[in-house]
Amino acid sequence: MTGNKFYLLDYQDIDGGFVAFTGSPKGGKITRKGKIRTEKLDFEDVYFVKELKFNLFSVSQMCDKKNSVLFTENECLVLSPDFKLLDESQVLLKVPRQNNMYSFDLKNLVPSGVSVRSINKKTYCLVVTDDFSRFSWVFFLATKDETPEILKNFITGIENQIDHKVKTIRCDNGTEFKNRIMNEFYEIKGIRREFSVVRTPQQNGVTKRKNRTLIKAARTMLADSKLPTTFWAEAVNTACRKPALSFMRPFRCPVTILNTLNHLDPGRERAQRNEFESVFGQDKDINGNSTYRMFTPVNVAGSSYENLGGSIPVNAATFPNDDFPIDPPMPDLEDTADL
Repeated sequence: MTGNKFYLLDYQDIDGGFVAFTGSPKGGKITRKGKIRTEKLDFEDVYFVKELKFNLFSVSQMCDKKNSVLFTENECLVLSPDFKLLDESQVLLKVPRQNNMYSFDLKNLVPSGVSVRSINKKTYCLVVTDDFSRFSWVFFLATKDETPEILKNFITGIENQIDHKVKTIRCDNGTEFKNRIMNEFYEIKGIRREFSVVRTPQQNGVTKRKNRTLIKAARTMLADSKLPTTFWAEAVNTACRKPALSFMRPFRCPVTILNTLNHLDPGRERAQRNEFESVFGQDKDINGNSTYRMFTPVNVAGSSYENLGGSIPVNAATFPNDDFPIDPPMPDLEDTADL
């Protein structure tokens, strides 16, 4: 749409009605329709409105001609139909065009898992619950496509450890549970599956209640310890485990880390003891013995990981030695499978 009739070629007079636009409270009347030709691009069905003081560009019309339109901070680029995107990983959002309008539903864009990634770069949480004893196991995933491999390894391992067969799996209709890989695995193992009806979470009530219990416990632990939400996986992992009363410590209790690997004089040893204040989360080592994970803030820029050593498995994450913010409103965890 333009306000300069001298740009138009092959035009015809029409009675196109009135249009409203910024700068003219009464709008303007469409009186002509024609074409505008440039060196590389032609515009068809261009309307002439005398009162219009600027030109209006139709993105949908360019897309109808198989062109691509790219908007940047400073300009708009119309690309030829031969343009090919070299790296699909650069695409952050795709919005479908419906009825000549690009619209999207936020429900399809906002992830259903935890929106804050953990310090180990995990985004989703998978909780497996035994239907008889209500004992639970928790796994953390970076993406949902890790679910089949985790479930296969878990089922194989648990059958070997307790000498009992998994007979039935109850879960929702998520594609992480219903796919070709899992279908073949269940068929080989002879495992029966029970899927809950769509939009009927009551049928999967065991896992829903377990999810709610874990997320409330994790929120409470993070709020009380004044830790950022990047520690949500550590809080959930600690809340899910059955504590050993003889080996129990509070979440984020202070600890003294004694360096026994290198010889230190008494002065340096005391300084090193006072340097650390660690975060505790109960865990198990490879032999099933109770132990703890320790994350230690030190005065080092960046967020790299370093191993402090010691007699128990230690994970030490470097963070700026500042007060951690309180951020308890952690989103809900992903739906879980119920064994």
